[in-house]
Parts: sequence; C-alpha cells; structure tokens
Amino acid sequence: MGVTLIAKLFGALIGGVLFGLIPFFVARSRGQQTLGVIGLFCCIGGSLLMGLFLSVPCALVFTIVALVRKPPAPTGPPAAPGAGGAPPPSIG
Repeated sequence: MGVTLIAKLFGALIGGVLFGLIPFFVARSRGQQTLGVIGLFCCIGGSLLMGLFLSVPCALVFTIVALVRKPPAPTGPPAAPGAGGAPPPSIG
C-alpha cells in the first residue's frame, strides 16, 4: 500500500466524521440518538466510497430528517394517583 492511498483513506475518514457529526449532534439534541449514530456511520461510509459527493448529501438528508421528525415522548414510570392533574374523588 502506498502512502498516497493511506493518506486518501485517512482524509476521507476525517471528512466523513466531520460531516457526520452534524446530523449526530442535531439528532442527539432532539432525543433521537439512534438516528444520529446511523447518520454518522452513513456519512463515514459515503465519504470512503465517493468522498464529499456522497458525504454532504447524506449529512443534509439525516439532518433534515432529524429536524422534521417529532421528538420521542418522554418515557418514565407512570405518575402516582393524585400526583397532579384532577383531584382525587372525595368520599362521602
């Protein structure tokens, strides 16, 4: 393997990571970690295959999808009865 090939692969990897971090952080800030990780790896793969010609559109698409999708509903334990909302029924 020549030094030129290693330098090209390293440059493509760095470019893919830099562009992939955009959808990663946008999706993470909106509570969609899985989408962000998929976008990051797609940008890295696209950069290794076709350079910026595939990495930039991939980053744009994943960023737009993360912005358009509704954030997931908060999950947690159900609220205890009478802990907010309507008052408990009165006896009597």
